[in-house]
This record gives sequence, C-alpha cells and structure tokens, in this order.
Amino acid sequence: MKKKSNKFKIGISGHRDIKYINRDICISKIKEHLNYFVDKYPQKEVLAVSALADGADRLLIKAATEIGLRYEVILPMEPNLYQKDFNDNSYSEFNKMLLNAREYKVIPLYNEASKQTITHYGHNRDMQYREVGRQLITETDFMLFLWDGQESVKIGGTFDTLQYAKEQKTKYKIINCKRE
Repeated sequence: MKKKSNKFKIGISGHRDIKYINRDICISKIKEHLNYFVDKYPQKEVLAVSALADGADRLLIKAATEIGLRYEVILPMEPNLYQKDFNDNSYSEFNKMLLNAREYKVIPLYNEASKQTITHYGHNRDMQYREVGRQLITETDFMLFLWDGQESVKIGGTFDTLQYAKEQKTKYKIINCKRE
C-alpha cells in the first residue's frame, strides 16, 4: 500500500515506436487524464513519472510540461548505459528531459545483472526494463499504458508491465496507440 502523500503520481508504460501521425492524438488523451487528476486532487501536486524511453514515456513528459506539470524520472540503468537505446537526436532529447526533471533516480541492478552484462542486449538488460516498469507501478498512484492491444512474451515490455499492474491491483488506463 502506498503511503499518504501531498503528491499524486502518474506513471507510463508503452511502445517506443508509436506511429508519428498518432502522437498528437496520444498526447491529447494523456493531457485529458492529467487534467482529470489535477481537477480531482486540487490539494495535491500532480506529477508525471517516466523512464524517458522513446515513444510513450516521452509523450507523457511532453503532455505534462505542456500543461505546466513537473515530472520525475526513474531510469533502468545509468544514463551512459541507457544511451545505447537511443540515436543521437533521441539521446539529446533524453538529456534535456533528464536535466529538466524535478528529480531522477536509477534503479538498482537486477540481482543477476552487472554493469557489464546490461551493456549488451539480452536477458539482464531486459530484466532491468522489467524492474523499472515494476518500480514505476510501485511508486505511482495511477498508470497510463499506451498500447496496441497485442499480447507479447517480451520481458519488460508494455504487456509484461500491464500484467504486473493488474497483479498489484494498480489503477490504470489503456490508451490505444498504433505502432510504426
């Protein structure tokens, strides 16, 4: 059970490859949810919480900042290791968003992982993504999922995170977003 706080935190999980033409629609839907909670909890600071991956994670941050909300970041690994997931333009955007975050933290390494093993794509890196999704669920009051509805066995993916949210009885909303 989450402790009482003067903050209401909204996390996100979703696809990295959301169709470009759908992004404005997704941002609009995210804003609707953010504004709903701002109105519902006027005595609390509503914060967005994201892992800053490409796609859904950054759309939450864009929506939040467009309506004047602050945000926090939970990273699956140190920024210099996470950088492998991004092209140069994406990493530049990541760094700007990270610098503007209210605060950020890096989750601990999964028990079988080391900095060397998560440098390469594979099981241990995937487990870090799973763990960051679980950390988001643990630390937030509500989750948004930008998901295409396709079930997957991918460790640390959107469906995996959604299943965990259901197991934890986390309040959430699915926003249907098409993938590239």
